[in-house]
Amino acid sequence: DRPPLQTGLVLFAYPFVKAGGGPLCYLILSLAVNAFWVWGVWGFLRVLGVAERRILLAVLLVALVGAVYVNTIYTWPKMLAGALALTTAAAMLAPHCQKRTRWLLVAAACAFSMLSHGASMFAILGLLPLGWVRRHDWPLRTLFLTGCVMGLIYVPWMAYQKFYDPPGDRLVKWHLAGIEQLDEGRPVGTAMVEAYRTAGFSGYWQNRLHNLRTLVGDPTDWNGTCPYFYAEPGWNDTEVGHWRHFFLLRLGPAPAILLVGLPFLCLRRIRSAVWFKPVAGILFSTLFFLVLLEFGSTPSCVAWLFVAPYSALLLWCLLGALTLVELGESWGWAALGLQLILFVGLWDYHLLMWSACQQPAEPGHVDWLARAIAAGMLAILVGLVFHSRKWPDQPAISQAK
Repeated sequence: DRPPLQTGLVLFAYPFVKAGGGPLCYLILSLAVNAFWVWGVWGFLRVLGVAERRILLAVLLVALVGAVYVNTIYTWPKMLAGALALTTAAAMLAPHCQKRTRWLLVAAACAFSMLSHGASMFAILGLLPLGWVRRHDWPLRTLFLTGCVMGLIYVPWMAYQKFYDPPGDRLVKWHLAGIEQLDEGRPVGTAMVEAYRTAGFSGYWQNRLHNLRTLVGDPTDWNGTCPYFYAEPGWNDTEVGHWRHFFLLRLGPAPAILLVGLPFLCLRRIRSAVWFKPVAGILFSTLFFLVLLEFGSTPSCVAWLFVAPYSALLLWCLLGALTLVELGESWGWAALGLQLILFVGLWDYHLLMWSACQQPAEPGHVDWLARAIAAGMLAILVGLVFHSRKWPDQPAISQAK
């Protein structure tokens, strides 16, 4: 059931890799494609008219969020899917984009996001209100052409699942109907209708409450039941490890220090910023569809962070980061210092998340490859900080209306 984009990109490179180098190749390419979220965020904020220096500071703040960092180096394609969802939003909002270029970009980014990870469905649904607001850009002919291009890209994968590797709908039934076991006898629509009929009215709203409690980070929901499959025992056996899991598995508390910026959202200065309505609107629309549609009947099909589209994680972190930056660069740099301290203290410890290399992460193990990659990433970011002193603190392009 899992979409093939990242796997396909890696397979393209395998003919050029020496024998035995496959796992390391997979690791490096997966890191590269998941780090694409930086460009997704950057492009999204650029079309909103945010100044480049502010974008850099916001990206630095987001990059040091534990959930963002771990899901970038963990070799699954969720950050890639989130980046492509933000690319879709950027294409929809770009103020000087030709119509043909716009719908081609939207169609391709939507389809490739879905080919990265199925949770992108919630992100694409979250863009529907934006599409309605900008409906003058989308006459029926343009919508038809956009749908055709999306179909050309995505339908082959659907056909592969249907005819070569059936049934291809287990994850859809799992998350939208709460059916964990393989169910080949019913179409998705029938399974969903029967599941909702069985749950009833009260069961439906109880499941929405489970989704909401999990989303905001209530540790008591499901009596504290938590899917501790996210990492090896080196992460699970300590109290600090449980704190890591708390921030990794729940979207609400994931931004950590950046949550300090949220009380300032009530300021008119913040609410009138060029980025506020698009970021907040797309975020809460996405979360609305996640809470509404994720079935929520068991701990395995409820709105954990790893179930949500990762565009929501990026937008949620950006909301706090941009608020702090909007208050003044000194606020942003102070938050960055605190983020760095938390990053070194909480996340640079038993940090082994290589699903490709399949190495054990025993307590006391030091993964020098992980630390080398982290050090390299930080060095690049520090270099950008020094270079950004020459950048103007003004929007590079006109604000998207």
